[in-house]
Amino acid sequence: MGAFFEKLENPVMTGLSAQSGRQGLGNGAKLSEVSPDPLPDLYLGEPVVLAAKASDAKGELA
Repeated sequence: MGAFFEKLENPVMTGLSAQSGRQGLGNGAKLSEVSPDPLPDLYLGEPVVLAAKASDAKGELA
């Protein structure tokens, strides 16, 4: 139990954000409606899972 609380006290990264940037996602897509908002902190050995709506895409998203 102590290791769990130690992990929570020491996030690897905080203040994460998701952006598509000026070039989009490589196929012109732009991100919107990112969830969860705000993104959670990143902890060692744990994934950060997010969902977002992509618009203006050309072709397929993979």
